[in-house]
Amino acid sequence: STGARASRQPRCCQARARVEGGEAKEMVASTLARLATSGPLSQPAGAPVFSASLAEARTRSRNFFRGVCREVPWAMRTYMLEEVTTTAKFRSQLADEWRRHDTTDYPVIDVMLFKASQEVVSAMAHHTQRHHIITRFVSPES
Repeated sequence: STGARASRQPRCCQARARVEGGEAKEMVASTLARLATSGPLSQPAGAPVFSASLAEARTRSRNFFRGVCREVPWAMRTYMLEEVTTTAKFRSQLADEWRRHDTTDYPVIDVMLFKASQEVVSAMAHHTQRHHIITRFVSPES
């Protein structure tokens, strides 16, 4: 009966049950240390930065996108996305979403960067739930 009870647990509980006590403490400690030194979480939100030209806005956009792509492995581990997608597919979906908002109006780019940075902060602070990420970036067509 114990095996039947374990199979009825949600996947997240099963994954947590697989992690040993010492390993879980190390994972929590490393996540807390990372969040404590994280740039997006430790900076004040403030107002959006306004670019002086289209070239500057595109450079800021490219650098922000690269920063988001560097956070993908963390998001995959934290939100347990390995069972629904791969890192490459997740990055590809992010790139598709990024390309979908193509504009040459640099004040609009600045506002979109501000909104995107707020979404990243929200995901890193765990205000975004797993199913939100899955429905928005992993399988947006379904």
